[in-house]
Amino acid sequence: MALTTHLFRYVDDKVRARGSSYFRNGSVDIIHGNKEELQALVFGTDTYEVEIFRLEDAVHVACTCPFFEGERVCCKHIWAALLAAESKGYL
Repeated sequence: MALTTHLFRYVDDKVRARGSSYFRNGSVDIIHGNKEELQALVFGTDTYEVEIFRLEDAVHVACTCPFFEGERVCCKHIWAALLAAESKGYL
């Protein structure tokens, strides 16, 4: 089962919709990816750095956008990067 399927219920509907739009518009540039980690740039109002890695059964995420840094929850940039990773068979 895809990682986004597992995480779907933990991410706000609006965040998923906006992140999906970023992904569809080609706003994600994967810098490095494999089965355990991903580093990407997501282009929006600014360019944001996203890091995602798996450690055992946990998924750890980080984004340089103000929303993530303030709320510490999944932002649209992280969701877009997750979708891009999934499309390449990463994570």
